Amino acid sequence: MQIVREFESSFPGNCCCHEIASSGEAKVVQVDEHDAIRTAIRDRDGAAARRLMHDHILHSKQLLLKHLDEQGFWPDGDGAA
Repeated sequence: MQIVREFESSFPGNCCCHEIASSGEAKVVQVDEHDAIRTAIRDRDGAAARRLMHDHILHSKQLLLKHLDEQGFWPDGDGAA
């Protein structure tokens, strides 16, 4: 939870959710991936839940960085990742 709170405090408002929602991959990120994580947790499959959450975070990161690149967010124009 500490990591999530730190991440949330790094971005104003719903920046991540808004940009992911407008990416065209919203259903995959916000519904399908969360459903898979919930199912793994419900089934008490810790290894699968961990892997799915890891993949979900990386997918979300890619979408956010792509958006920031497209918006010219980085001062040197190179992108961060």
